[in-house]
Amino acid sequence: MRIHLFLVTCALIIIVMSCSTDSEKEKVGEELFPYSDQSNSGNWILNNTLSDEFDGIQIDLIKWVNLYPGWNGRFPSWFVKENAIINNGELNIIMKKEHLPEMDDEFEYSTGVIRSNNSFKYGYCEIKAKCMNSAGSSAFFLNNVQADWWTEIDVFEIGGNASGYEYIINTNLHEFYNPDNVVMPFVFNIETHYSDAFSPTSEWRPDAGYHIYGVEWDMSSIKWYVDGSLLRETTNSKWHQEQFINIDSETMPDWLGLPNDNDLPSVFNVDYVRTWQKP
Repeated sequence: MRIHLFLVTCALIIIVMSCSTDSEKEKVGEELFPYSDQSNSGNWILNNTLSDEFDGIQIDLIKWVNLYPGWNGRFPSWFVKENAIINNGELNIIMKKEHLPEMDDEFEYSTGVIRSNNSFKYGYCEIKAKCMNSAGSSAFFLNNVQADWWTEIDVFEIGGNASGYEYIINTNLHEFYNPDNVVMPFVFNIETHYSDAFSPTSEWRPDAGYHIYGVEWDMSSIKWYVDGSLLRETTNSKWHQEQFINIDSETMPDWLGLPNDNDLPSVFNVDYVRTWQKP
């Protein structure tokens, strides 16, 4: 009798495990296409060099650099490696109120960044993320800064607990200069800077839960998506430069205001980043 019960129990365990595994495979299979195109009508192919599930124990330095080359951060925040970590299967970008020895004078906040080691031209890039609950920005953007060409596609820059911006999803396009109008490389020049912002109000706070943010970028258009729904679409008139992926947090004192000390440390949680391209 005991043997019979033991065999029945084992059989039930195997069935449950099998169902769970099949369900998980089904779920993963669905998520391997853009969230806004689960039927893969766009014939997307996942680019593994520009995708990361953050399932390891530390930042994958083959895919990412955990400092921004040539830039320490937006004053008064400073990028430090220790503030971009892998924690429980996700990327955490952390902002703290502190001054560290490596910081220049008057920098008061430490924060984090990861930037892709590889660039790409045209595709679909998305992350699943929960923005930080402070006035520190949570940002996901594509850019490339070269001596004669500097462009940027902001998928979002969000101040999760910035006064007046708690429900705002800020998107933008920048061309700081191009080969025809560059005056001085790497320096902001209002005469050459082109910006196209769109900042809709959501029905939910981006710092209250996880949402999926994506951008589809091709030769003719740029489209932004949130949770699979089209948020914005515009003609691609300027963004034909290879782009790097950036996930970071910065202080934006002239825009979002400085974080309240009581809100720090705050964390920008990223479950994954995935990039697809067409053959």
